[in-house]
Amino acid sequence: MNLKPPPEGDDIIELRKWCEELYEFLKYPCFHIINMVPRASCSNTTEGNIYYDSDDDKLKVRDSDSWNDTY
Repeated sequence: MNLKPPPEGDDIIELRKWCEELYEFLKYPCFHIINMVPRASCSNTTEGNIYYDSDDDKLKVRDSDSWNDTY
């Protein structure tokens, strides 16, 4: 789905089609690219957070205790 705005006007068929596409996207979102902005550190220690560490060029994910490399 290309997150276009809903159709304008009184065309109920187009609006229904748009709503059905939106519903399917929200059920199973699919992204082709996620852009991570590099940073030297992350101060938010919430479990499940992800950031791209610019110092060692690695994607890090937070578990309950620490930041871990994903690769």
